[in-house]
Amino acid sequence: MLPRTRQPIGTLWRVVFTELSPRGNVACLGPWHPERERVEAWVVWFRARGMHAVLQSSEAAGIRPRGPG
Repeated sequence: MLPRTRQPIGTLWRVVFTELSPRGNVACLGPWHPERERVEAWVVWFRARGMHAVLQSSEAAGIRPRGPG
């Protein structure tokens, strides 16, 4: 079996709650996800329910995501 290497997997995206989140936390961070469109849909969904949510990229957060290994 070949060894796994940690290679860049591209930009990841997440929802950031800028005020009170569904869990009751301020500035709660959602999980990272590789599909921007899916995370944007979640941002729209949370905003439609009155929550203050924004989209954040791993590049803007200063993170260099890598694959498993």
